[in-house]
Amino acid sequence: MERIEIKASTRGKTKKSERNRLRKEGKVPAVVYGRELDSRSLVVSVKDLNRVLNTKAGENVLLQLNIEGEGNHPVMFNEIQRDPIKEYFLHVDFYAIDLKEKLEVSVPLNIVGEPKGTEEGGVAQYQMREIELSCLPTNIPDSIDVDVSEVDINESLSARDLPLPEGSELVTDPDETIMSVVVPTEEPAEEPEEEGEEGEEGEELKEGEEAQEESEEESEE
Repeated sequence: MERIEIKASTRGKTKKSERNRLRKEGKVPAVVYGRELDSRSLVVSVKDLNRVLNTKAGENVLLQLNIEGEGNHPVMFNEIQRDPIKEYFLHVDFYAIDLKEKLEVSVPLNIVGEPKGTEEGGVAQYQMREIELSCLPTNIPDSIDVDVSEVDINESLSARDLPLPEGSELVTDPDETIMSVVVPTEEPAEEPEEEGEEGEEGEELKEGEEAQEESEEESEE
């Protein structure tokens, strides 16, 4: 995987007002820490963040963090905080890595094809959209293709069925179901109202009312 450079400058401890000022200037507070690298506070540009995050690798992108006055460090995103409503960047955590040491990452699944079971009336259910892998930073795949075209009714694909990149290991439970095709459930038909019984009760009630009226008339006479 190609490393993409992102520039950063150091900063001291900042108050909330200072952080707000940075964001108005198109900058984001950040921090870097990890193997053989002391933790320090940084500032990166929103433009650079959007550029590196818009690659196919997404948040799994392998970065070359160029800290002003210090040089380059291989890093990856550890956490990206965004405003829950407006979604602008609040803070970014970079993690310094060893390119020769495996790490665990979440890799998205790319569904390919249409299950043949759906052509026979089955319903496709997708339980997972990403899996956990252990691999070298330079071998992280952008995504893993999952061909579902041969999955029939009452059949499924598990994590163990996925084609893994060479040198990677599955961290997700191999028995975890990725997707399945099931028989559609039918809603029970509504039972018709028992009109006969209600009709009989209605007749009995009517007869009782008529008998009562006759009895009252006789009493009056």
